[in-house]
Amino acid sequence: MNKAQQVRRVTIFTTFVIFLAAIGFVFKIWEFVRSLGDADAVGFAIVPLSSYFLTGFGFLLLLIWAAGRGMFRDVEAPKWRMMEMEHQYALEEDEDESDDWCLSEEDET
Repeated sequence: MNKAQQVRRVTIFTTFVIFLAAIGFVFKIWEFVRSLGDADAVGFAIVPLSSYFLTGFGFLLLLIWAAGRGMFRDVEAPKWRMMEMEHQYALEEDEDESDDWCLSEEDET
């Protein structure tokens, strides 16, 4: 699978998930609009809707911040950097073990 196909699949999946979330959000808004005539229902619906709006707005700001900082440009780099660091740790650990082995032989004599 080439890069263009991967990007297309991720875009389609993301669009599908956002579409489903939007349907749920619009449904909640529609319930709120329908319940505007009932005073008790309005008080009950304000809390979930305000939390939806605040959470959605917070995630939107987080997305804009992350995109502005370039966090979506190279998403594979952290994985490779972590693997390189793990390799370096393994090499250092092997060196430490070989140094300990040399010291233990000297101590025996």
